[in-house]
Amino acid sequence: MATVIFLVLFLAVLLLALRPVWGPKEPFPEPPRREELLRELEVLKEEVQNLEGEEKKLALARVVELERALDGWRPPEPRPFNPWPVALALGVVVLLGVGLWRYTLPRLPGETTVTARAEARELKALQDKAKRTGEVADLLAWGRRAYELQAFDQAAEAYLAVLKKDPTNIEAVRR
Repeated sequence: MATVIFLVLFLAVLLLALRPVWGPKEPFPEPPRREELLRELEVLKEEVQNLEGEEKKLALARVVELERALDGWRPPEPRPFNPWPVALALGVVVLLGVGLWRYTLPRLPGETTVTARAEARELKALQDKAKRTGEVADLLAWGRRAYELQAFDQAAEAYLAVLKKDPTNIEAVRR
């Protein structure tokens, strides 16, 4: 349940953070000079029709200059949507989620990072049986299995219980 709440909050924060990206494409209005350039261009185009010779060439050069200036004021063409950054971000989030799920889940009593759940259940069953019966054989079985699974705290507890009942037990003394 906590994972679902975390994911919902994460997605909400992500949407809030990306909201400006999906906003208006032109954050700044066009400068007023554009209107002046358009009027001047219209006037020049009308004059070019009446001019001849060198004056016509100069007026046409000015028309080209104005058109280039107007091109500079146009907003750039929007880039097409590129799915790679989104796919990469989702991949990182998925890998992070899998890593967190795998290595931070609560573990059963006796379960360590190197034991699986079945081994932890087996170890818990041996521990319960050994504590219930209190026999040396059951305590040794619990200690051996805990030692094999590298759950040394439980192995030490089992072997100490064996030594209390049988102080001359070689295996318990050795481990």
